[in-house]
Amino acid sequence: MEQSASSGRLSKQAAFRRLMKERFYARLPSGSRALAYFIYRYVFRLGFLDGREGFYFHLFHGLWYRSLVDAIIDEIEAHARKHKVTIIAAIRDRTDLLVTQTSSS
Repeated sequence: MEQSASSGRLSKQAAFRRLMKERFYARLPSGSRALAYFIYRYVFRLGFLDGREGFYFHLFHGLWYRSLVDAIIDEIEAHARKHKVTIIAAIRDRTDLLVTQTSSS
């Protein structure tokens, strides 16, 4: 379990992954994040050993899906800038989802 239910503390592995995500992955330009994640999964995590099926799995999950997420984020941010609204309002406008803002601890 990554997080202790009673203490609310992350394990060392989860803390390291969060650190990498916040300090490295999130700061990459949106187009290169998906490519970096694909290379990480397919090359460094030895996904190429899974054969053709592994290539397609890592291609779609690591590259296509992440590219789609980045494209949606870019679209929402552009909508917020163009209409001078908050990100929450832009998400609501573009997706018809009811989004509420929560405070982070």
